[in-house]
Amino acid sequence: RLPPVGDYSTAMGTLTYPYQATNATSVSSKIDELSTLLTAGRLSLENKQVLLDAHSHFSENFGIDAADRVLLKLITTTPEFHTTNTLHQTGSKRTITPPAEKSSSPYKAIVYINLAGGADSFNILTPGPSGCSLYDEYYEVRGKGSGIGLKSDEILPIDGFSAGISGCSVLGVNKHLTAYKDLFDEG
Repeated sequence: RLPPVGDYSTAMGTLTYPYQATNATSVSSKIDELSTLLTAGRLSLENKQVLLDAHSHFSENFGIDAADRVLLKLITTTPEFHTTNTLHQTGSKRTITPPAEKSSSPYKAIVYINLAGGADSFNILTPGPSGCSLYDEYYEVRGKGSGIGLKSDEILPIDGFSAGISGCSVLGVNKHLTAYKDLFDEG
């Protein structure tokens, strides 16, 4: 059910930058401009070179459109994009953080899983199709049958009462993520 590359018909927004670079100088200028827009001009020379090399590789092997798309994606993976400080590479190895001491107290933890692909929060945990007044709104906003909203037969029900959402006594977990439901049911 994933749309082909370039099909944004179900997207709420897209990252675009309509500027094609045709030579190394204009690619460098493009990276400088993106650095100003996305990192407040803090992109290091080392990371700029990585972006230049990647653009060159993708341009030669897959064309300028693919290279420009990769450039936009790669700049958002740089440390400068994710911080507000100027970064300096020292060449020193990072100190290893010692493992935390085990606790004898029970606890619950939030675990973040970075998946490649189209898994997002509303395709993992959803309003339940029965017992939650928000399901119809969820399904409509996610594009109904032609979009990415989960149909009622694609959702495993879990208790939603404890979440305290008015009108939602049942939530749902994507049926392909049975381990999530099992973990939730275990408490």
